[in-house]
Amino acid sequence: MGTLAAFAADLANRPEPALRKLLLLRPDALNPPVPTFVALAARLSTASCISRALDALNAPALQHLGTGPWNAQTSPNSSLMPELYARGLLLLQTDNQTDDAGTGHYMHAPYVLPLALVPNPQMPSSTLPPEPVVRAVTEAVCKNAAGSAADALLRSVDTLADLAAHTPLQALRSGQFAARTVRLVAQNLETDELHTHFLLDLCATAGLLTFQTSTRDWRWAAPWWSELERQEQWVGLIRSWLSSPATAGEPALTSRARLLSVVAGRPAWAPVAVTSSATTSVSPSGITSAGALSLNSVVESYLWNHPRTATAEVAALPELLTHLEWLGLTGAGACSCAGDAAARNDWLQAASAVAQLLPAAIDRFVIQGDLTAIAPGPLLPHIAAQLRCVSVVEGRGPAGIFRFSELSLTAAMGAGMSAETILNFLKRYSSTTVPPSLEFLIAEAARAQRTLAPTPTQCLFAPQQPAPPHWVGDAPWPGSGVVLLEEVEAQLALLRAAGKNTAGKNEAGQGEVGPALVLEGVRRAVACGLKIRVHAVNNVGVTEHVTAVPVSFSGGLLLTRLADTGAPRRFSIHRIQSVDVLEGEELRG
Repeated sequence: MGTLAAFAADLANRPEPALRKLLLLRPDALNPPVPTFVALAARLSTASCISRALDALNAPALQHLGTGPWNAQTSPNSSLMPELYARGLLLLQTDNQTDDAGTGHYMHAPYVLPLALVPNPQMPSSTLPPEPVVRAVTEAVCKNAAGSAADALLRSVDTLADLAAHTPLQALRSGQFAARTVRLVAQNLETDELHTHFLLDLCATAGLLTFQTSTRDWRWAAPWWSELERQEQWVGLIRSWLSSPATAGEPALTSRARLLSVVAGRPAWAPVAVTSSATTSVSPSGITSAGALSLNSVVESYLWNHPRTATAEVAALPELLTHLEWLGLTGAGACSCAGDAAARNDWLQAASAVAQLLPAAIDRFVIQGDLTAIAPGPLLPHIAAQLRCVSVVEGRGPAGIFRFSELSLTAAMGAGMSAETILNFLKRYSSTTVPPSLEFLIAEAARAQRTLAPTPTQCLFAPQQPAPPHWVGDAPWPGSGVVLLEEVEAQLALLRAAGKNTAGKNEAGQGEVGPALVLEGVRRAVACGLKIRVHAVNNVGVTEHVTAVPVSFSGGLLLTRLADTGAPRRFSIHRIQSVDVLEGEELRG
């Protein structure tokens, strides 16, 4: 196993495209940025950082990592080593470096092997991906099902927005939605309570609903929602769902994105955003999106792709598969074109793909003599939002029915719309003339409004309030783990400024590097029986320099015997500033 100094030297010798790929594959090393290669090596060698990197590996990669050292030419799985090296889990041997066995071209990065060898009863024994059982689904059926689901999702969110904007959704003290609230919303959405729970959680996760602690209710917090194109609305909801924290039924943060990668037939441990010069080809998992996978195939593939975390996640997979269908990421069980783009983290392509699946939005409605407006298809979001401000929605299907009443018009005027504004809006977007009966009703509502005190009523149509930056374009999503190339370039600039000559220097006491070097020195001295020189702060704040013989290290305490007198001496690890391992002074007898 390599040392931190060897790891730092290895990192310093990597070309810039390889470093860029490493930082993209292990983004947790970027927060906060590190100043030197030794600091980067220490960050990448922490248990949490290594665990996250191992969680992304599939079964053959983990199995291979548990062996070694290797020779790149003779190893039976030599094709895996470049990718493991790219992730900073292996070090590349040079002519003047040797590993413990004196053979091979690769060795483990510091502290990787103990974590890779943790027993896992769910680890598949085969290095080949499981053979999938696929039910044939035609492209037309998949598109129709996915498009209908995406359209139904957006219409449900619109209905929920209209409801929550006017009627705060009561919640329990903990913030959970009250059972009565769920039943009320389910009634308005014309769906069951299970689906309603999903939609409420989705909108809360996406920040469309916010919890008011003072009144213990959820309120609509996105007046900009209606200003977005429908494909932008869908992409925002999907990105939020994929990156949201785990719920009680989903133990792992990334289980949603990992499941989508399995259904899409894409190896989740392959890089999703690297420059062309840094791209490394990886063998696919063998799963195809040409049909719908059986549940057993999904479970087997998930276990093969994510053996370290699958034990806790498999139980949630059936429910997550249902959610993929509700979101339009799959259609009739097969991965949709929009779902495939989402699995690749290509959100511009995902928006374009879902736009082709969704019914074309229209910009006209028909006003009838019975004081209703009929929309024969999905209206453009901002038109639908303003129409809902001046009317009451009666139909929940693709063809909307909106009824005008004196009460609805009075409410719109209370929200700040004038009679002239309402009339101009209706004349602009109605394909028929405004009936005299409706004009008379608007005038009556205006007269009634003048005699009433203004009431604070929220209108969803608010073009003056722009959407947050992460809802549009290709900006990073909060909590998604997506790293901007600007962050990577800033880290590379820091490393370039520090220079390669700092890779082997003693950086004791500098941030997180000092403790890492101390721990490594202490453990190595105890394991190999080497004398050490300890630089530690005593009880009165004075730094002592003590040459000692290590005896044991446990629970943060280093037990030693002084080299000159043999007297016992204990050091608390947090008081040790640095440790010099005295090479060539092995203990005798």
